[in-house]
Amino acid sequence: MRWRWFAVAAAAGCVSCTPTGAPQVAPEAEAREEGELTQDEREPGQEPEQGGVDEDAPKQAPAADLAVYEGVLDMDRAPAGKRFQGTWLRRDDGTSLLLSYRPMPEHYHLIERRVVVRGEHYSPQGQAIMAEHFRPVAIELAAGEPDPGPPPTELPLPPRAATGEALRARVGRWAEVHATLVEARPSRRGSDWREVVFRMDDGSEFVAVEAEWVVDKTYRPRFGRRVTVLGSVYTEEGALGFGTLVLCEGEVEGCGRSTPAIRR
Repeated sequence: MRWRWFAVAAAAGCVSCTPTGAPQVAPEAEAREEGELTQDEREPGQEPEQGGVDEDAPKQAPAADLAVYEGVLDMDRAPAGKRFQGTWLRRDDGTSLLLSYRPMPEHYHLIERRVVVRGEHYSPQGQAIMAEHFRPVAIELAAGEPDPGPPPTELPLPPRAATGEALRARVGRWAEVHATLVEARPSRRGSDWREVVFRMDDGSEFVAVEAEWVVDKTYRPRFGRRVTVLGSVYTEEGALGFGTLVLCEGEVEGCGRSTPAIRR
């Protein structure tokens, strides 16, 4: 998947800086912008099992030495560059721990739930996501959380955001949105880039930054049409944007799954 860039510059005026206003997404956002996406270059058929936990992680420490964190379990709903599709623990202080370079099917039922994770920190070797790496030994439902039932057979879809307020509540997470594809305008990223503007039913707008040739091929012929966007939500200087995204024509559910994507 190619990378999208946000439409507004960072607070200090740096167009290559990590988006502000969403510190919980800074690790993966920075990694994506710099292209340091994965240390896992296995060929198809050689995928690591159980969600792709990094093989370079250290062996399990004694139980007494394990670190324990609580937060919300999250998984990228679509792969990004070099097939990276992370599993994350979103902590209450706005930081995130990268638990795996792949989704973890055995924990699909815990997505968007508060969990307790036990494990240890480690430093990966070679190319790696610029994030705090954590090797989980156990992931359990946090106290007070309702029984989620058995894991679903496929990665759950993110919530649908119908308003700008609902979309803003998803900053640092994934969302699906129905919107109108409006226009493309110059980007501060450079002359070869454009800000693609989407408008929601309440008038709220969000953007994705694309190369000009991609805009001409995929977006411009569809200006004025209704589309579905499934992606990761960021904010920069108060403006909403999508980073990794999947785009479908019309108002659909599960863009890129039951309905073919026109952009991913």
